[in-house]
Amino acid sequence: MALFQDPSDHVFDPAVPQILPYEKMYLVQIGNKPFRLSGASLSSDAPSYFTEYFSKRQNSVSATHVNADDDDALVIDRSPQIFELIYHHLQGYFVHIRDEVEFTMLYADAMYYNLPRLRAQLQHSDFYYACIGGESFRVPRGLFWQDGNSPNYFELTYSATYADIEHIFLSKKLIRPPPQSPPFVNRSPALFKDILALLSGATLKLDDEKRQSLILECRYYRLQNLEQRLLKCSVGWNPLLQRSEIILNLCDIKKAGLSLPPPSNVKGCISTPSTRTPSPKSPLDDEPVSPPPKKPKVCTEKNWAMTAYKRPFVDREFHELLFQIDIPDVTIQFNKRSKTIHVCLSGEAAHRFEKVFGGLLLDNVVDVATYWREPSLNSKPSRVLALPACMSLCDFKVNGVKIRSLRMLVEDPQFTSQVPDLTSKDGATALGIRIYLTKSLWKLGIINGELMMVAIKAEGISSVREHNRSLEFL
Repeated sequence: MALFQDPSDHVFDPAVPQILPYEKMYLVQIGNKPFRLSGASLSSDAPSYFTEYFSKRQNSVSATHVNADDDDALVIDRSPQIFELIYHHLQGYFVHIRDEVEFTMLYADAMYYNLPRLRAQLQHSDFYYACIGGESFRVPRGLFWQDGNSPNYFELTYSATYADIEHIFLSKKLIRPPPQSPPFVNRSPALFKDILALLSGATLKLDDEKRQSLILECRYYRLQNLEQRLLKCSVGWNPLLQRSEIILNLCDIKKAGLSLPPPSNVKGCISTPSTRTPSPKSPLDDEPVSPPPKKPKVCTEKNWAMTAYKRPFVDREFHELLFQIDIPDVTIQFNKRSKTIHVCLSGEAAHRFEKVFGGLLLDNVVDVATYWREPSLNSKPSRVLALPACMSLCDFKVNGVKIRSLRMLVEDPQFTSQVPDLTSKDGATALGIRIYLTKSLWKLGIINGELMMVAIKAEGISSVREHNRSLEFL
């Protein structure tokens, strides 16, 4: 008889099959403690070790016509403390399990006594039991109902651990289940309490350090929905562009959440020539690539498609993506000779950009590999990702001073120096300006096999002296 119609709904069939006489009492001694159970109680979870034993004894008595002593006990060498729980279960009561040790021992004895209904109840229990950092937790399964929070660490661990025990016990026909230590997680119990509070709907005041710690814990426990909700993020409405925007750190962007909607005109965007070697016309190109302009100009002829993003498991709609880069080794380079602007990423910043956007760009006939450069300046070669950039829409600060006009910045002699000519692959240099960005906010535009980094907001310094001025004494 199927006692669980659907494990996910925990449907219980209260009917008790009449395997043993309901009113007859049976004596069972577990360890050093005797228990008396009715035939109804033993039949409520059957067929089992008990029903098979007493049914055989009853049939043997009937065949030999010898009266059996009702006080003849079935003696079993197992834990009487754990059998107390089974005793209440057979009587029809709810079984309260205190911790992971009791749960593990009860599961082992449910297999030993071959109690199918109790095993099903434990397999589909409303709680996970685990020791986290030395502290016992009884975690409601219902907390993980949101898409992305399942399958999680507990679900996978329980499924693998207890399924393996049962498989070994049944397949090898062991006398008793093999010993199994209860689940232990070597993580912070305090942080796990915060995770449970957040899953329960609580709001916590988090500083950056605490937030990052909780994000790492979510990744460990595979709570992807909660992880996305913990990321620092801003979603708002741009009334001028009439679309929603999302601001995320580059490190927090998932490739799966990216999209490229139809183009939308970005007025005032400077058209900067690409640094990559022109490729043959792609079947996806509507027009051949135009020659590079000799002077910066308003990009009215290019209708850039701006990258959009939807947080996995959280957002229902895509938002236009603004991504923040606060990793070191990001510079803006103005080339006075070619009238071009590039944002140069190296180290971790370049790796992150390529990892996040490489697939989307390749899908749109933009190969990130063609933007890598190895400029040599002052005999110090370095490998950088040199991306064409637009600064005309940017709220820009250099050395703490807001830049009102890019033209005035470029023409200011105090910032002029030799910079690599990123439009050339021969290691040439040219007069220009290099600004080291400390924080910056960008949009990524794509059209006809080209990309454009559109700066929204940026802060930078121009020299070592300015860096030293920003330092604070301990």
